[in-house]
Amino acid sequence: MPTSKPTNNVTTILHNVDQPLILNVTLCDISTYARTGSDLVVTMGDGAVIIVKDYFDLSTPLPPIHIGKEHAGEELLLVQLDKAAPDGPIDIIFNDASGLANGEACLIPSSQTSTISPSNIAGIAIGSAIGLAGLNQLFSDSTSSAQRTFDTASGDSPSAEISAISMGSALAKIIAYSLDTSNPTPSAEDYTSTGISGVTNENLNQINAMIESMRPADVDSIDELQTLVDEHNTKATLEQLAAEQAEAEQAAAEQQAAKEQAAADAGQAEADAAQAVIDEAVAKIAAYADDNTNPAPSMEDYQAASTTGVTAENLDSINARIDSTEAVFADSPEEIQTQIDGQIAQNEADAQAAVEAQAAAEAQAAQDQAEAEQLAAEQAAAEAQAAQEQAEAEQAAAEQQAAEEQAAADAAQAEADAAQAVIDEAVAKIAAYADDSTNPAPSLEDYQAAGTTGVSAENLDSINARIDSTTGVLADSPEEIQAQIDSQIAQNEADAQA
Repeated sequence: MPTSKPTNNVTTILHNVDQPLILNVTLCDISTYARTGSDLVVTMGDGAVIIVKDYFDLSTPLPPIHIGKEHAGEELLLVQLDKAAPDGPIDIIFNDASGLANGEACLIPSSQTSTISPSNIAGIAIGSAIGLAGLNQLFSDSTSSAQRTFDTASGDSPSAEISAISMGSALAKIIAYSLDTSNPTPSAEDYTSTGISGVTNENLNQINAMIESMRPADVDSIDELQTLVDEHNTKATLEQLAAEQAEAEQAAAEQQAAKEQAAADAGQAEADAAQAVIDEAVAKIAAYADDNTNPAPSMEDYQAASTTGVTAENLDSINARIDSTEAVFADSPEEIQTQIDGQIAQNEADAQAAVEAQAAAEAQAAQDQAEAEQLAAEQAAAEAQAAQEQAEAEQAAAEQQAAEEQAAADAAQAEADAAQAVIDEAVAKIAAYADDSTNPAPSLEDYQAAGTTGVSAENLDSINARIDSTTGVLADSPEEIQAQIDSQIAQNEADAQA
């Protein structure tokens, strides 16, 4: 029967129904039998594991197992397993005990003695070493139901050495735990001794819970166990990173809220301070209205009181108006503004009257001047002629200026057209690459010439890859190309963050 090369103290046998299944070990070497899927798992006392692939294949007969290290003239011990056994430890049926040599002591584990043919034998000293004669006596007597003891005089005495049953290798212990959690729980040291890394006292309970939920067929090799542990630790690491990121975001949100509250508090304090300045200025102006022996308001006081229209020129007249009223009509910015506006209007009326008086005086002067102006008529005509000539000269100069301005406009348009041609050429190259990547790939200078930003030597390849993934109709304007660039930069940043 073909076998595979032992790996991590595990030997795999490929079951062949046409050949007998022979295990070249003694009965004493075997610790447990178990079924995992269609495979038979035999765990040795020294921790080694033998896996017989497809032994429980329901489409083939279930052959007996021949156990024993062959001696000349001796037969092998036959062990029969239950074809319908479920996943988990399996009780065995001894069909023949002749494979034990006379005088050979053998430790029979409890897992091998739950079912023994004849089936009503209840008396085997579990965990004790018994001789062949004692075993044969058990097989030959189908009537006893009591715990059997042996007379030392008859040669049927148990060995003086009684030892505990080995649970097998650390791998077998892990497999057994996946079969039944009443079996011993694997420790971190069990995983380490099996060659599995990444199991610590901190994550042991989580790893064992995962093993408990798995089928034995999924945990019967070092590679499968290592993959499960690695996947668990990777998931745990990602969950830890996500939790830390959430905490950081929460802290940032709280910090931002604190900043916004501080800004709101500062804004309120600033508003309160501004209002205090207004109130102080209004109080000063009202006090002057009440009694002009109080300090006269300055232009700055009126500005601080949030009023307008007071200048250095009209300050005295406005203070005189404030002095002529009562404090009750000047104790708010609105009332003070009314007084200011009234005085400004009065000042304008007085100024208008002065203008009109000045105009009457000027009219008289104009009449007096009339004769002098008549005498100067001829001179005026000459001056008019000169003015005409000057006007024509100015017209010519204006036309020259207009021509020069048109020439400058034409030159500016030509320059703008040339700049647009550069942009159009760069955009056309990029759009061509989007349509067909066999066209020349855009360079950093091409993107700059197209009037876009954000492309650098570091991200040029990724942006060109994105342009290549789209079509020319989505990359035939500076705006569309900029949208592709911005999207790829965002994708690069997201990838870097991940």
